[in-house]
Amino acid sequence: MRSAAEEADRLTALAETLLVFSRAEGGRVPLHRWQARLDELLQAACPALAARASAAGVDVRVVPYGVTAFADAVLVRQAVENVVGNAPGHTPRGGQVRVSATRDGDTVRLTVKDTGTGFDPAFLPSAIDPFARGPAEKAGPGQGAGLGLAIVRATAEAHGGRAAAANRAEGGARVTLFLHPTR
Repeated sequence: MRSAAEEADRLTALAETLLVFSRAEGGRVPLHRWQARLDELLQAACPALAARASAAGVDVRVVPYGVTAFADAVLVRQAVENVVGNAPGHTPRGGQVRVSATRDGDTVRLTVKDTGTGFDPAFLPSAIDPFARGPAEKAGPGQGAGLGLAIVRATAEAHGGRAAAANRAEGGARVTLFLHPTR
Protein backbone atom coordinates (compact mmCIF):
# COMPACT_ATOMS: atom_id res chain seq x y z
CA MET A 1 0.00 0.00 0.00
CA ARG A 2 2.85 2.36 0.80
CA SER A 3 4.35 1.79 -2.64
CA ALA A 4 0.99 2.47 -4.31
CA ALA A 5 0.55 5.66 -2.27
CA GLU A 6 4.04 6.86 -3.18
CA GLU A 7 3.39 6.15 -6.86
CA ALA A 8 0.06 8.02 -6.66
CA ASP A 9 1.84 10.99 -5.07
CA ARG A 10 4.48 10.92 -7.81
CA LEU A 11 1.87 10.79 -10.57
CA THR A 12 -0.12 13.61 -8.96
CA ALA A 13 2.99 15.77 -8.77
CA LEU A 14 3.81 15.00 -12.41
CA ALA A 15 0.26 15.89 -13.49
CA GLU A 16 0.45 19.20 -11.58
CA THR A 17 3.79 19.96 -13.19
CA LEU A 18 2.52 19.21 -16.68
CA LEU A 19 -0.53 21.39 -15.98
CA VAL A 20 1.70 24.34 -15.13
CA PHE A 21 3.61 23.86 -18.39
CA SER A 22 0.40 23.52 -20.42
CA ARG A 23 -0.94 26.78 -18.97
CA ALA A 24 2.20 28.70 -19.82
CA GLU A 25 1.48 31.33 -22.43
CA GLY A 26 4.37 32.49 -24.59
CA GLY A 27 6.81 30.91 -22.17
CA ARG A 28 5.28 32.76 -19.20
CA VAL A 29 3.28 31.11 -16.48
CA PRO A 30 0.06 33.03 -15.68
CA LEU A 31 0.06 34.34 -12.10
CA HIS A 32 -2.67 34.79 -9.52
CA ARG A 33 -0.95 36.99 -6.94
CA TRP A 34 -1.92 37.97 -3.45
CA GLN A 35 -0.03 39.03 -0.35
CA ALA A 36 1.38 35.84 1.17
CA ARG A 37 3.40 35.11 4.28
CA LEU A 38 6.16 32.98 2.85
CA ASP A 39 7.19 31.37 6.13
CA GLU A 40 3.61 30.09 6.53
CA LEU A 41 3.59 28.91 2.92
CA LEU A 42 6.87 27.07 3.45
CA GLN A 43 5.63 25.55 6.70
CA ALA A 44 2.52 24.30 4.86
CA ALA A 45 4.58 22.85 1.99
CA CYS A 46 6.96 20.82 4.13
CA PRO A 47 4.98 18.55 6.54
CA ALA A 48 4.06 15.74 4.12
CA LEU A 49 7.54 15.88 2.62
CA ALA A 50 9.12 16.02 6.07
CA ALA A 51 7.33 12.81 7.08
CA ARG A 52 8.87 10.94 4.13
CA ALA A 53 12.26 12.54 4.82
CA SER A 54 12.03 11.54 8.49
CA ALA A 55 11.46 7.93 7.46
CA ALA A 56 14.73 8.21 5.50
CA GLY A 57 16.50 9.71 8.52
CA VAL A 58 16.69 13.23 7.04
CA ASP A 59 15.65 16.30 9.05
CA VAL A 60 13.61 18.90 7.08
CA ARG A 61 13.04 22.31 8.69
CA VAL A 62 11.77 25.72 7.69
CA VAL A 63 13.79 28.65 9.00
CA PRO A 64 11.16 31.36 9.60
CA TYR A 65 11.93 35.00 8.88
CA GLY A 66 8.41 36.47 8.55
CA VAL A 67 8.85 37.47 4.88
CA THR A 68 5.75 38.48 2.93
CA ALA A 69 5.43 38.87 -0.82
CA PHE A 70 2.82 39.73 -3.43
CA ALA A 71 3.16 36.40 -5.24
CA ASP A 72 1.30 33.40 -6.62
CA ALA A 73 1.46 31.32 -3.47
CA VAL A 74 0.19 28.17 -5.21
CA LEU A 75 3.00 28.20 -7.77
CA VAL A 76 5.61 29.17 -5.20
CA ARG A 77 4.50 26.33 -2.94
CA GLN A 78 4.64 23.84 -5.82
CA ALA A 79 8.14 25.00 -6.72
CA VAL A 80 9.34 24.60 -3.14
CA GLU A 81 7.68 21.17 -2.89
CA ASN A 82 9.53 20.09 -6.04
CA VAL A 83 12.90 20.98 -4.53
CA VAL A 84 12.19 19.75 -1.00
CA GLY A 85 10.73 16.53 -2.40
CA ASN A 86 13.98 15.75 -4.19
CA ALA A 87 16.46 16.75 -1.50
CA PRO A 88 16.01 13.78 0.91
CA GLY A 89 16.69 11.32 -1.90
CA HIS A 90 20.15 12.85 -2.30
CA THR A 91 20.85 13.33 1.40
CA PRO A 92 22.21 10.50 3.57
CA ARG A 93 20.62 9.36 6.83
CA GLY A 94 21.37 11.94 9.52
CA GLY A 95 21.45 14.75 6.95
CA GLN A 96 19.50 17.99 6.88
CA VAL A 97 17.34 20.00 4.51
CA ARG A 98 16.73 23.67 5.35
CA VAL A 99 14.16 25.89 3.67
CA SER A 100 14.14 29.66 4.12
CA ALA A 101 12.75 32.90 2.73
CA THR A 102 14.60 36.20 3.02
CA ARG A 103 14.16 39.65 1.52
CA ASP A 104 16.81 41.98 0.15
CA GLY A 105 15.08 45.15 -1.06
CA ASP A 106 12.63 44.16 -3.81
CA THR A 107 14.08 40.66 -4.14
CA VAL A 108 12.72 37.72 -2.21
CA ARG A 109 15.05 34.75 -1.98
CA LEU A 110 13.62 31.27 -1.32
CA THR A 111 16.41 28.82 -0.59
CA VAL A 112 16.45 25.05 -0.13
CA LYS A 113 19.79 23.64 0.92
CA ASP A 114 20.80 20.16 1.97
CA THR A 115 23.78 18.28 3.32
CA GLY A 116 23.60 15.61 0.64
CA THR A 117 25.72 14.63 -2.31
CA GLY A 118 25.14 17.81 -4.30
CA PHE A 119 24.70 17.99 -8.05
CA ASP A 120 26.88 16.06 -10.46
CA PRO A 121 29.21 18.80 -11.78
CA ALA A 122 28.53 17.80 -15.40
CA PHE A 123 24.77 18.07 -14.81
CA LEU A 124 24.83 21.39 -12.94
CA PRO A 125 24.79 23.76 -15.96
CA SER A 126 21.56 22.18 -17.25
CA ALA A 127 19.93 21.27 -13.91
CA ILE A 128 17.05 23.77 -14.23
CA ASP A 129 16.33 23.05 -17.91
CA PRO A 130 13.12 21.18 -18.80
CA PHE A 131 13.53 17.40 -18.98
CA ALA A 132 17.09 17.55 -17.62
CA ARG A 133 17.86 14.45 -15.59
CA GLY A 134 21.04 13.83 -13.67
CA PRO A 135 22.89 10.51 -13.64
CA ALA A 136 20.94 9.18 -10.63
CA GLU A 137 17.59 9.96 -12.26
CA LYS A 138 18.64 8.29 -15.51
CA ALA A 139 19.57 5.14 -13.61
CA GLY A 140 16.09 3.69 -13.44
CA PRO A 141 12.39 4.08 -14.14
CA GLY A 142 10.26 6.21 -11.85
CA GLN A 143 13.17 8.47 -11.00
CA GLY A 144 11.60 11.67 -12.29
CA ALA A 145 10.79 13.32 -15.57
CA GLY A 146 13.24 16.19 -15.26
CA LEU A 147 10.52 18.79 -14.72
CA GLY A 148 10.86 19.67 -11.03
CA LEU A 149 13.63 22.24 -11.30
CA ALA A 150 12.19 23.50 -14.61
CA ILE A 151 9.00 24.39 -12.71
CA VAL A 152 11.18 26.16 -10.14
CA ARG A 153 12.75 28.19 -12.94
CA ALA A 154 9.40 28.93 -14.62
CA THR A 155 7.94 30.09 -11.30
CA ALA A 156 10.89 32.37 -10.58
CA GLU A 157 10.84 33.83 -14.10
CA ALA A 158 7.07 34.41 -13.91
CA HIS A 159 7.76 36.50 -10.81
CA GLY A 160 10.38 38.57 -12.66
CA GLY A 161 13.29 36.64 -11.18
CA ARG A 162 15.44 33.64 -11.81
CA ALA A 163 16.39 30.28 -10.31
CA ALA A 164 19.83 28.95 -9.54
CA ALA A 165 21.18 25.53 -8.63
CA ALA A 166 24.61 25.15 -7.05
CA ASN A 167 26.77 22.90 -4.96
CA ARG A 168 27.59 24.18 -1.49
CA ALA A 169 31.27 24.55 -0.55
CA GLU A 170 30.64 22.61 2.67
CA GLY A 171 28.87 19.80 0.76
CA GLY A 172 25.34 19.35 -0.47
CA ALA A 173 23.17 21.31 -2.86
CA ARG A 174 21.44 24.67 -2.85
CA VAL A 175 18.50 25.70 -5.04
CA THR A 176 17.43 29.33 -4.87
CA LEU A 177 14.44 31.13 -6.33
CA PHE A 178 15.00 34.87 -6.70
CA LEU A 179 11.58 36.51 -6.96
CA HIS A 180 10.67 40.11 -7.71
CA PRO A 181 7.07 39.91 -6.52
CA THR A 182 6.26 43.58 -7.09
CA ARG A 183 6.92 43.49 -10.85
